[in-house]
Amino acid sequence: MEQIGMMWLTGMNYPDHTTVWRFWRDNQEAIGKLFKQLLRIAASMNLVGMVLHAVDGTKILSQASEQKAWHRSSLEKKLKRLERR
Repeated sequence: MEQIGMMWLTGMNYPDHTTVWRFWRDNQEAIGKLFKQLLRIAASMNLVGMVLHAVDGTKILSQASEQKAWHRSSLEKKLKRLERR
């Protein structure tokens, strides 16, 4: 029950899990390309690094550990692995 305005605009129509899964299955390659492109843009603009945690002042308790966090070097390694595939 997030986006109440959007739900009203769509007449309470929203995709079920099967629709979302089909979209993922049918567009997985394009989504992967888009993700790589977004990573490149974020890295080129120095947006990667987990420096900024909140934009509007909202305080959110983090559950991320330093071992599981993605930093620039780990993202660059993941991007290279994606390109090799």
